[in-house]
Amino acid sequence: GAERVLTLFSAGDFDGAEAALAAMRAARPEAREADLLQSLVLGTRWVFEGGTDASLLARARKALASWRERGGSRRTEEALLSPSLRSALSGP
Repeated sequence: GAERVLTLFSAGDFDGAEAALAAMRAARPEAREADLLQSLVLGTRWVFEGGTDASLLARARKALASWRERGGSRRTEEALLSPSLRSALSGP
């Protein structure tokens, strides 16, 4: 679940975190927190890799938009995503 995703993410294992997210979505497709976690993982990976992979940014933005559309808490979003990452993911 979310704990596994965050453990892998904090270890810098982005591929593992994405795989754990896929498993989380398969087990609980209705879990909107997967959207927020995906925006964190993909957005951070985009930053760490130099901001050159447009597909990572697009996927991160799509996940954050889904989180918001599904009624995700702004406070939770602000606690998990840095202001600069939220700004990048909310951009055009």
